[in-house]
Amino acid sequence: MEPNLNNELENAMPETDELIHETEVSEIVKAETDEVGATSKEGMLTEDETPYRPIGQTVRFTYMIRMKDQLGFLARYAFGGLNGLAFWLVLGLLIVRFAYGWKTDVASTKAMLVFGAFILIVLMPGNLFIRAFTQCKLAKMNNLYATYEISDAGIYVTQETEHQLFEWNAITKVKQNKNVIYLYVYKNSAFICPKDILGDGDWDTLQTIVAKNYKAK
Repeated sequence: MEPNLNNELENAMPETDELIHETEVSEIVKAETDEVGATSKEGMLTEDETPYRPIGQTVRFTYMIRMKDQLGFLARYAFGGLNGLAFWLVLGLLIVRFAYGWKTDVASTKAMLVFGAFILIVLMPGNLFIRAFTQCKLAKMNNLYATYEISDAGIYVTQETEHQLFEWNAITKVKQNKNVIYLYVYKNSAFICPKDILGDGDWDTLQTIVAKNYKAK
């Protein structure tokens, strides 16, 4: 969740609909650079400083946010980790109450149970779908393609005439499954690297680059 370098990088910790990989990457951070790949703030190199040069193996791809990727990312945040634990716990309790208390519950209690189930089963997934759909529609309308070049130097993002380098020390977390690699820069803001966009060769190369450069925090 992609990047648009015209706006300031959104910290998505309070909410999930402003994500780096969708439409925004940030206003470039001003930081003094001592050498290539080393900056004094958040590992971000700007166009006013030392020009970016890839180091070692490099994977390069152009990408626009897609519905399946965005929906998968939002669902991962909503239904995984501590958020997911709370969701499944509450849903489990509702199911148990439906199974063992429905026949004896009064009408008001039944109404509350139905309302709770509606929120968890319909409203929450529906809200994620609407967010993903809206973000993808806006990206398509504005032709928001971004090019990513990932090497030992970091993740170099280019959109139209603007660009930004995120060094590896700016990556806070890496998660992957068989179809996608997420490179997080905040709790729920990440660059998405889909396998079907990269192809098998670049997918393997990217895993090698990530394993070499990312240090778990």
